[in-house]
Amino acid sequence: MQNPMSWITNTVKHSTESSTQMYGGPQATPIKTDQMRGPPLQSPQPGLEPPIGSRMRDPGVAVEKDIGENMGTAPLTKQRPVSTVGNKTPVQQKAPSGEKSYASMTAAPVSKRRGEDSAGIPGETKNERTSFRRMVVGGVIHSDARPRGSAQGYSGGDRRPPRLNPTELVELRKKLASCVQEKDAMTKDKDSTQRKLADAERRNRDLEEQNKRQLEQLRTITSNLRQAEDLHRQTLDLLEMRTSELKGAQAFLSKEDSLSGADLIGMVDALNAEILQVAACIVDSLESLVKVPKSNADKGSATQPKSVVNLGEPIIQTLRSGSGRAYFDPLSVQVALQVCLVGASSWLIRSWIPGIWKYDSMFSAVHADIQTVEGQAISRRWRAITCGRLKQHWKRYENDMMAFVSNEIINVLVLAGQKQSLIKGEFLSKFHDRLGIIVQSALRINEATRVDITSRDLQVIVISPEAEFNIRDMDDAFSEGGSSRKKRAVDGQSRVRRVAGTTDLGILCRDGSSPVPEILKKPKVVLVSTLREGYQKV
Repeated sequence: MQNPMSWITNTVKHSTESSTQMYGGPQATPIKTDQMRGPPLQSPQPGLEPPIGSRMRDPGVAVEKDIGENMGTAPLTKQRPVSTVGNKTPVQQKAPSGEKSYASMTAAPVSKRRGEDSAGIPGETKNERTSFRRMVVGGVIHSDARPRGSAQGYSGGDRRPPRLNPTELVELRKKLASCVQEKDAMTKDKDSTQRKLADAERRNRDLEEQNKRQLEQLRTITSNLRQAEDLHRQTLDLLEMRTSELKGAQAFLSKEDSLSGADLIGMVDALNAEILQVAACIVDSLESLVKVPKSNADKGSATQPKSVVNLGEPIIQTLRSGSGRAYFDPLSVQVALQVCLVGASSWLIRSWIPGIWKYDSMFSAVHADIQTVEGQAISRRWRAITCGRLKQHWKRYENDMMAFVSNEIINVLVLAGQKQSLIKGEFLSKFHDRLGIIVQSALRINEATRVDITSRDLQVIVISPEAEFNIRDMDDAFSEGGSSRKKRAVDGQSRVRRVAGTTDLGILCRDGSSPVPEILKKPKVVLVSTLREGYQKV
């Protein structure tokens, strides 16, 4: 944007040069201010401008007054004539004493009255200020383009200075007013910007205070978070410890059985049937062997295992009585083999570690103590856990189990009059697989009664030899309909019926809700009277 003062200076300078050429050139005589036509214009009241018409009556005075007003100086009311000496630059005459020349009035910079810098109007150069003053001082207008030695000024005596075009003057006023408006607008913008800046600074201070408070809150929250994390970590540790304890406790709590009583009955029936078939097969195979006399028979009584001892005296006497005869008693031998295999299977089912009998008494005593102190629920779970772990060692003792069952059969056959050397070889090797089935069935029942079923205590029943026969707890394996009851009624007056041995396993259930045990399956027994009757028939 062009500086207003520079634009005014250039306009006046251009107008002056045009007038100089029009009215006589460079030798024109300067015109005194008091020679201008028309009365002098009165100074307008502060804040008011004279009408445009009154200004146009005396163009010279109007120009001077307008320039004075626009520049912030006093109007040109008085001016001394300027003399021209030779070709030198016109020199302004001194004003009389008591009067101030126009140069002295215009010498004071406008900025001092407006509070601006003494250098002049902002954006106006020093050359522009000097040129403008030289053009207006003393009412002399000359051109700076002429040489210094040439005379400048107006010639021709009383010729008037050129008038400014009213349109140009109006344009100057408009531009000046526009500049003032722009200045006011800029001032307002500055004030508004300052207010906004103050508001922004205030908001900035408020935000800084708020930021400080939030930082304090953040520190507090961070501290609380650390405490919460520590508490959470402690809670997790406690939870892990309690979970481990709960897992250990759950192992001793009651849980649903994986097998039912009916499943167990079916397993026992299958074992009894397998024992009967194996005994029958062995008896059928004995007919091809050569029977030795009793005096030459191997004596195995000194080394009889427990199962043979558990045969009972009636069966042992029956076997020994028939061993010295020329005939073979298959019924007594088959019954003896059944009783022998049932006894061996019961040992495998009841054992804590089948094949190693020496630890049974210790585990049984511990289980009884736990049941007395902790109760049946804890004792059953302890039994299930213990047997489940011991089951892993059963595989290594399978050969010992097979040897145990084979020795039981050999001892029975030796008692029946067979030679031990013949039985131990080829003869028993034919029944190795069948004996393995009996052993595996017994181990499966052991696992079912000790591990799979924990809601109650289940165990197999074997009736002791020479025990009194009771129809409520056992069945006669060789009874035919009601003949056993009639025989008991007839014999009951004279004697008590005794059990010779157990041929089929039974199942006994002990539940904590009832003190009286329940028989799920009755065992089958052979009576002493049955053995005697069979022996007499033979």
